Amino acid sequence: MLPELNDRVKTAAKTIEKAMLDMHADDLGIHVNTLISTVAAITAEAALRATIPEGELYSKRGVIFSGQVNGIICEEKGGNILDYILFTGKKVGLSEHKFPNIDDIFRAAVIGIDKNQLPVLSIPMEHRPNFWAMAGAAYARDKILEIYRRNRLSSGEAVLAMTLVLCRILTVTKDTLAPEIAFRLALETLIGVAKLHPIAVEDFEQMAQQ
Repeated sequence: MLPELNDRVKTAAKTIEKAMLDMHADDLGIHVNTLISTVAAITAEAALRATIPEGELYSKRGVIFSGQVNGIICEEKGGNILDYILFTGKKVGLSEHKFPNIDDIFRAAVIGIDKNQLPVLSIPMEHRPNFWAMAGAAYARDKILEIYRRNRLSSGEAVLAMTLVLCRILTVTKDTLAPEIAFRLALETLIGVAKLHPIAVEDFEQMAQQ
C-alpha cells in the first residue's frame, strides 16, 4: 500500500516535475509523449526500488518477476499506482471503455520479454516517444535519487511522489495528447519497465554504438 501523502512527498513531486520538464525542453518545446514515457519509466523504477534491495537492483541485468512490484502497481488494497491513474483518468474525462485493459498490458509485457522488447507499445508510430523510456530513466536517475535523498523520502514515499508527477503530467497534457493515447503510453511503459532491472547510462551508450 502506498503511504500517506505528506509535505515532503509534495515538495519532492514538485521538484521532480520541474526537473522532468527541464530535461525534456528544447527549442521546439516539450515532446509530451517522450515526457510521459520517461516519467512512467522512472515511476516503475521507484516501484522496483521499493521491493528489491538497491545493490541487487542496479548491479544485475535482465528480467524481474516480482509479485510485490505488481502489488504496488495495481494489486495492493488501500492505495496503489493504478488507483491514482484511474482517478486521474476520470478527472480528465477518459471514459471507462477507452481506459487501457491492464490484463492485456501485462500479457503483452510477458510476450515482450520473450522477444527482448520492453516496454511493448501498441500506440501508433506517430505517437511513440523520441527515445527509449529506459534510457530516459537512466539519464535522469542521479538527479531523481538526489531529490529523494534531499527530501528524506522512504522508498514507498518515492513511489508516491513519482505517481503524483505522472498523474500531474497526464492531467496538464490532456489537451495536447489524447488521453486514451497518453494513458496507454504511460501504463504500457510503467508495466513493461517494471519487468527489467534498470539499465545504466553506460550500458545504453554501449548498446547505441552496436
